[in-house]
Amino acid sequence: MAVAEWVVEEVPVVTVMGDMVLLPTGDVLIMNAASMGTARWVLSPEPITTQVMYTAGVMLNARCEVTALTMIPGMYHSSAALDMYGYVLVGGSNPHVGYICIRECDIPNTNELVSIA
Repeated sequence: MAVAEWVVEEVPVVTVMGDMVLLPTGDVLIMNAASMGTARWVLSPEPITTQVMYTAGVMLNARCEVTALTMIPGMYHSSAALDMYGYVLVGGSNPHVGYICIRECDIPNTNELVSIA
């Protein structure tokens, strides 16, 4: 009987509090993360606006690829879900009383549809 061994791989972008979506291909999409901090509004000031695709079937140390850039930072009250057509729906809001929308909008609730095909 073979003994299983753990292999540690590093993601090319330092992330905390991210969402991981398991795709039908077996790949894993990592998004809605911060670069540092903890899950409390003022303790994680820097969102990650890139996504990381983890492809299990690729050679060791080549499995993680930084992919699409988003203009909508998703952290804290954001979530990502896979729909039946292969799209990842990203939604979220920021209910903190100190939140100020810095984009050209008045709406703190944001939604985004990410095509992974």
